[in-house]
Amino acid sequence: MTKKRISSKEIRHISIDRINTLMQMARNESRYGNYIRSKRYVELARKISNKTKTSIPKGDLYCKTCLSPLIPGMNCRVRLNSGHLCIHCLNCGKIIRTSYAYKKSD
Repeated sequence: MTKKRISSKEIRHISIDRINTLMQMARNESRYGNYIRSKRYVELARKISNKTKTSIPKGDLYCKTCLSPLIPGMNCRVRLNSGHLCIHCLNCGKIIRTSYAYKKSD
């Protein structure tokens, strides 16, 4: 018998589900103080996203240098500065800046 071939859409859906569960588990573990395990979960989620060429959802924030999931008020500081959202990781000191734009009204 031949193996059943899985389509790329199914692979994407499976990988997105696994990434979401791993990021949720990482957030829960970091809330309880298991930082090593939470970093491992983020590392596994990144490996899955790289292998299947899918992106990690934007709502799941993690530091790209220390691989810790970012939880505002616990291990990161969030500030708004002149058109930028600045997220400061308190574990390694990395600053993540993303821009946001306002809609101009005439």
